[in-house]
Amino acid sequence: MNYTENFHLPQWVESDRIMMEDFNRMCEEIEKGLNRSSQAAERGLDRLCRLAYNHYCMVQSLKNPPHQTGLFQQDPAKDPTGIGGTAVYWEGLRFAGKAETPLTNEILASCLHKLSDMVVHKNQSAKNSAYTATFQPPASGILQNFALTGQYSDNALRDVLPFRLTLTNQDTGRVEKTLDRELIYSASGNVTFTTHFNDAIPFMGGVNYLITIEPKAANSNLTVALAITQDTTSTTLSNDGIITADHTFREPEDSSGGIMILRCALYGTGGELSFRWDGVERTPDITRSIQAGDGRIIQELIYRREDVVPADSRLSLRFESAVGGSFLFYDWGAVLF
Repeated sequence: MNYTENFHLPQWVESDRIMMEDFNRMCEEIEKGLNRSSQAAERGLDRLCRLAYNHYCMVQSLKNPPHQTGLFQQDPAKDPTGIGGTAVYWEGLRFAGKAETPLTNEILASCLHKLSDMVVHKNQSAKNSAYTATFQPPASGILQNFALTGQYSDNALRDVLPFRLTLTNQDTGRVEKTLDRELIYSASGNVTFTTHFNDAIPFMGGVNYLITIEPKAANSNLTVALAITQDTTSTTLSNDGIITADHTFREPEDSSGGIMILRCALYGTGGELSFRWDGVERTPDITRSIQAGDGRIIQELIYRREDVVPADSRLSLRFESAVGGSFLFYDWGAVLF
């Protein structure tokens, strides 16, 4: 019996008797070799995808990236090419959402559930306590010109009480809005007051928020709560809730694979998100939560292709909000290899 030079596999000659042990041993060695090759190829693809992902992130961070073959990256708020649907601009992002009924001050007030008042004890900062309330609006919107209402005493006329308002997304644990403001004492004595602040507080529908107002001094005796009054303005962020995005590569030759990256945030009831690559509906291979540059916790979806990608490959994205759902579109793109 002869054997191959590299892997010592049996090579029968005419005079040899085929033995079961020899045959089974050969098949086992072939199986082990194929497994090692498959694992090595998978590790190689994983590393290639990691390099492509890191390269995408590097290019995404550049202010004016140079043109590169096999790479597409788009911030839809800055570059509207291929973007369609009813999405609007909101805080530097593309937004799509759908509300069943417009938000009113009455609706928002019913969503605000006070847990505690802000209480200030003059010259006793250690005894101060914060105002807290839960807030879960049914749709996305903006609250503007909110009010603080309460009572103060033992104060100096025209003195100020600094305070900090924070809006915390309890679903992610992240602070989404911080306001540092001052309450001005317009009178002295035992005074009941309502003071409005012309600040905009954006919020997303269906999110469980915690509102906190914390005093930063102890120069009076004070009890305060947040209020939504008839002078408060509520704006509903809503449209038909549809956003589409398309891109076609124009490469000199086919590629052997690639990855597509989508960064977005879904709130409330969400909606239906679909992605097609060259007409084929695809599901993400990786879905994870990351922190965006604006502090929000968002989703990053990564789609992989291991087959031949044509030179004129087409990416197509579509999102349609459910009623009460909303979508923030941060960026998307692809790297071919």
